[in-house]
Amino acid sequence: MTKAEIKNIIKEVNTNLDITWKVLKNGAKEIVLANSYLENMDGGYWSTFQIKREEDEDGEVIKVMDTNLEETVGLLWKNYEWDTRHPEWNDYSSTDGGFKRGIQCAVRYFNHCY
Repeated sequence: MTKAEIKNIIKEVNTNLDITWKVLKNGAKEIVLANSYLENMDGGYWSTFQIKREEDEDGEVIKVMDTNLEETVGLLWKNYEWDTRHPEWNDYSSTDGGFKRGIQCAVRYFNHCY
């Protein structure tokens, strides 16, 4: 997913246009977001949102973490068994789709809690 695609997803759900979002990391397994509200005086960030892809024998998981609170604020699951038996139970069907929902979750959570 490109930074432009990530910014477009953020723009869809951002309710405070005075706050600008930044993509600090954009990898195949992890996206890290921050915004102007979370910025320190020295240019660092006192909190970020980590959207991370993990995989085990049960399926793929996208976890959304608020690093300030050290809490999982979103958990999206793609289960391989459900792909064939109950695809409607999956939170997403592709990794990009999971990252998209994770980004939306992070921004909505920020809008609600901060």
